[in-house]
Formats: sequence, structure tokens, C-alpha cells
Amino acid sequence: MENEGRWTQMLGKPPSPSRPPGCILVATQVVEQSVDIDADLLITDLAPTELVLQRIGRLHRHSRPRPPGFEQPLTVLMIPSVDWDGTPEMAKSALGPSAWVYPPVALYHAEMVWKHRREVTLPLEIRDLLETPIPEPLPHAAQVFKEQLERETANMLCKASFQDPFRAPAEDDREGAVTRYNMRPESLLVILDTLPSVMPPVFNYDLAKHLHEHAARVPQYRLKGALGSQPSWFTAQIENAVLAIRHPDTSRLEVYRQELLSDYIHFHDDLGITFEPNMNHLPSNFDPEDFWF
Repeated sequence: MENEGRWTQMLGKPPSPSRPPGCILVATQVVEQSVDIDADLLITDLAPTELVLQRIGRLHRHSRPRPPGFEQPLTVLMIPSVDWDGTPEMAKSALGPSAWVYPPVALYHAEMVWKHRREVTLPLEIRDLLETPIPEPLPHAAQVFKEQLERETANMLCKASFQDPFRAPAEDDREGAVTRYNMRPESLLVILDTLPSVMPPVFNYDLAKHLHEHAARVPQYRLKGALGSQPSWFTAQIENAVLAIRHPDTSRLEVYRQELLSDYIHFHDDLGITFEPNMNHLPSNFDPEDFWF
């Protein structure tokens, strides 16, 4: 929130005395909606068409003088080179991280919509862009991805149908138990500056609230080793969570039962939570150049 507030103040609606003469904002898809950023140029990875349109909406949002050469809004859409006639594994690898964020078949569709366009008139052409059909027949990888998406959608609809409030069996009131569809299990990392002064062995509302307010969701596999080894006072307040203490002089977190984890965990005010490999848990033939995230 602090970062978003700072950038919207700098790049938002004029007059903005803090707007720099030139800058580059590197952002995730969080800027697609409800973020009032006025940019001269947009460079974006490939995304589903409706989201590309949302990103284009960050361009020339307000009336103000533009730098020479940017009098008209300009978007550079980076389309990866994908062999859609090849194997799904090769296509997904070529798509890169975007294939883990969006359905690959939606990225194929977006490529078909955008790759031959050199200009677009908005909002006049929005409906045409969104309703552009996928050419048939699909290449092999795209067809496989389409069938996968159809199966996943059917599973979600089936799961939703069983959550009818008048037919579903009663379950414990657990956050996200049936209201969130997530293919990748997540757990909570609770980050505190110091341990609580009172650590009751039974549930305490105020303490549980404090822990939840300092919790962040991370991939469960990052915490899996330590999940079952948390202190009893902690597990009495919050489920599926791991406790970590933040020290002011270092970014590395002191995680309860760190020796059970395969990664060291860091917290930065600007970057959030990051991970680095614990060399004690790596195979002997590990090459550091192969490790990335």
C-alpha cells in the first residue's frame, strides 16, 4: 500500500509536483485495475486480451504535455516465440512464468488477436477484440491446453454445485476451505518483530487477531517441513501457519524450526517475502546458476 500510494502520487492525476522528469515503473498485474497511473509508454508481457486492454488503460489517462515522440499512446506487447504445433511442455516453457499465471490457451488466443495489429481504437474496438473467435482447428499444444482448461472449469463448477447452502454438508468455519479455488496449496507465514508477551495455551481472540494481521500467504511447499513443528500456543491461535521473527538489522527471518526448511526466508519492505536456497538441503551436484525464482 505504501508503494502504491507513492507511485500514484508521483504518476497520477496532474498537477503532481513530485512527478519525475523520467522514470520506469516495474509492476505486476496489480496496476491493471483501480490504479490511477498516467504513463507515456507501456511495455507489457503477453496476457489475456481483456487484461491487455486494462493495462492499456494506464496510458494517457490525463491531459498533460507529453515527451517528444510520445504524443500518442504507445504499447509494446512482448509476444514470446512459441511453437504451438509442438508439445505442450515446450509451449509452456516458451511462454515462461505467464503460463503459470494465466491459462496457456488464453495466451494463445491473445497472440492470435494482437500479433498482426499495429494500432487499435479504444473504446470503439473493445467488443471486437474481446469477441474475436479462436481460429479452428487449433494447433496441437493449444488444443491440449484448451481441453485442460475445460476439465478444470468443469471441476470448479462441480465443486461449486456441491456448496449449495441448502444441500452441502456442514463443515468447520475455516477461511478459504470451500470459497477459494487454488491449484497450488498455500500456508500462512506469520512475521512478528518480537514474540508476544502473553502466549496462552488456549485460543485467545486478541492474540489470534494479531497473528492474522501479520500473516502472508506463501506456497505451502516453502513451509512444509516446519508446519507440523510449531509451538502449541501458536497452533492454538492460527492454523496452517509458521512463525517467523523479523530482526531490524537483517532481512533474514528467524523461522521456528528453520532447520526443517529447504529455503531461507527473507522479508524486505520494498520486495516483500523472498526465498534463497539452504545449501544444507541441496544435492551434491547442485549448480547455483541453475537456481532461480
